[in-house]
Amino acid sequence: MHKWIAALFTGLGLVTAGYGNNGSVDHYPVTGQVMMVKNKSVDMIWEIVTYEKWKFTAVFCFSNTTEKEQKVKMGFPIKSLWELEEDSGELPIEWKYKDVYGYISGEIDFKAFDNGNPVKVELVDLLENKELVKNAEKYPIDFIYISDVVFRPGEVKIISNSYNQKPVIRTSGGILGDFTLEYILKTGATWKSPIGHSIIKFVLDIPMYGLDGYYFPTEFAKASIEVTPKPLKITHTNGTAIIEWDYKNFTPSKDIKVEWRYKPILHSIFYYVERMIAENNPYLMFSFDYENNIDNGQALKDFQNIYNFERFVQLIENILLKQDDFENGGWLVSSGNGEIYRFLINCKMALKGYKFKKTFWQKYFAQFKWYKPETDEPVFSEEEKKVIDILVKKGQELQTVINNEKTVQDTGNEIKGNIEKAILEMFKND
Repeated sequence: MHKWIAALFTGLGLVTAGYGNNGSVDHYPVTGQVMMVKNKSVDMIWEIVTYEKWKFTAVFCFSNTTEKEQKVKMGFPIKSLWELEEDSGELPIEWKYKDVYGYISGEIDFKAFDNGNPVKVELVDLLENKELVKNAEKYPIDFIYISDVVFRPGEVKIISNSYNQKPVIRTSGGILGDFTLEYILKTGATWKSPIGHSIIKFVLDIPMYGLDGYYFPTEFAKASIEVTPKPLKITHTNGTAIIEWDYKNFTPSKDIKVEWRYKPILHSIFYYVERMIAENNPYLMFSFDYENNIDNGQALKDFQNIYNFERFVQLIENILLKQDDFENGGWLVSSGNGEIYRFLINCKMALKGYKFKKTFWQKYFAQFKWYKPETDEPVFSEEEKKVIDILVKKGQELQTVINNEKTVQDTGNEIKGNIEKAILEMFKND
């Protein structure tokens, strides 16, 4: 019996270990290339493996190199959670052994097909059944899915697998930090001969978790990335990075590992927003140290790309409409800055080509090459109109609260009147 220690979050389907003093590591089972179990009569002619949206699709072409029928046990390798013990930190809940099987099956959702027909598979503990794989200790795996496949004499057939795999996620201080995506490739060395042709492609979305909490520049090159072994090429477009390997007649000697990390700039971006909408506006009061927390030039450069700007607008909308769900960004709403709602509405209008009347907003959006002021009546869908109505209402409600608080603090009705007048004016027009 193994000693399994892990924190199980059933609803989220992840395992979290302590990481540093104030972070965590979210672990998921690691998968890999289909392997031969006790048979050396079958060759892998070619394979095409694609990873996209947390899912692997693998298609293999195999050939029986003999004139005899071959009953083959094929294995699908898994590195489960054993590395948890290598990540320092507190792991308070001890798993029962059966929970490991359920966790792996639920996370991976492994399916195998023989010439398009479903194949029955069995999850086996390799550490307690090492005799299944010759030199099993050479491979970084502790579980294996076993399936029985029959080859007629000289038969060539297609075996395909589909399964889920999420990257390991390491966070520190609540900031999304490092990602690691692994693919066990060395198990491909268990076939009779070198693999004829292998094409492996990883398609990674940027940002990895959409717009639920973080904004990142679109260009993948701006992120720090390490890829092992060296890929054939890495290409990137708006929001997507594609990593490709292409091998011919090779025997795998290394597993694939892709590690990437981002400079978390969410807070800097919000400082940027606050600063920009506060410039030349004496009625907005903020208490943040902008000079030490912002890179105006980088933000302006990023926002020249309309794709970046649209994603950023969506991010702000998510935070404002669901602020209770986010650790980062909710503070912006409660900081006394009701104008963030107006800023968001105006961003949406700018994307629709609205001709602003106020000089401040004209100059602000003129900084971006995609802004084309062409209409006095921007066209929004019904859903967009509903969102804008909600934003207007929330902004007005927040300003009312702010005004009431200021009433207690202000020492004179004249100051109070000037502030209220300025706020009403800001919401009346642009």
